Amino acid sequence: VAAARREGGVVSGALGHVYAEGALLGEVAASEVLVLGRFHGLERWYDLLDVGARLGAVAGTDTQGGAAPQLLVDYHAPPGANRTCARVAPGERDREALLAAVAAGRTTVTSGPRLELRVAGAAPGGEARGSSGAARVELALDLPSEGGGRLLLVHDGEEVWSAPVEGRGPRHALELPVRASGWVAARYEGARRVPGGDVPLAHTSPVYLVVPGRPGWDPEAAARVRARLAEPEAIRTSGRSTAAERALALAWNARARALLDARERAAVEETPRARDRGHAPTEEMPRARAPRRRERIAEARP
Repeated sequence: VAAARREGGVVSGALGHVYAEGALLGEVAASEVLVLGRFHGLERWYDLLDVGARLGAVAGTDTQGGAAPQLLVDYHAPPGANRTCARVAPGERDREALLAAVAAGRTTVTSGPRLELRVAGAAPGGEARGSSGAARVELALDLPSEGGGRLLLVHDGEEVWSAPVEGRGPRHALELPVRASGWVAARYEGARRVPGGDVPLAHTSPVYLVVPGRPGWDPEAAARVRARLAEPEAIRTSGRSTAAERALALAWNARARALLDARERAAVEETPRARDRGHAPTEEMPRARAPRRRERIAEARP
């Protein structure tokens, strides 16, 4: 990770596995959440976002440059089947602009559908700043063909709204109750495979909600993230790294643990009930699974 960063590279996790220390410290920019025709590691990604990491989404096919042709048969994933769409300024389509967009999380991953998200006007990778209340969420989905499936809104790791997809280009405007800082992303899951391919999928990177004085915190996610941090003794006794590499890994491990502790203290001090966002009930929309919080999202008025 450190070597790639020194060369100006952008580092991501592979197949949904993310180096937790690097993600917490901002050294890892993204997680490969769409690969081999399906989502990978969404819960791990969501957990890191829930404790304050800023981590975008990238996609891949894992066909390894033709070195593993059987993958083309088993997973219907030729190169380019899963793509990372990065938002760059008009006229800036060079390598540097692309890397900057991926590093900033201005991305959406897709196997075909075009999925767009705006939260209080902010796009993925951006910040929606304001006081607690309601944030307007705009969702737009464009499909190459009518494929059904469902469109979901994810808020702080929870699927807080979903709707069946009808036609090829649904649009939704929602009112999302917000009481604390956090994040919002959109996800699409197709209903069936397209001819010669996989089930259409898409996921945006998060839009970050910033509510001054109201830090978000999920103790359950924090416990899972802490469990994924390497044990210092395992780093010290590793036989597959140099002394310098072990020293750097130990330093990052200590900094990541200290950062988690500091964020937890801040959340408890600023918001005694940080885990309870206190969303006001409005018209209930269908959801994929029962959330831990009683979140209800309403369609916004035109």
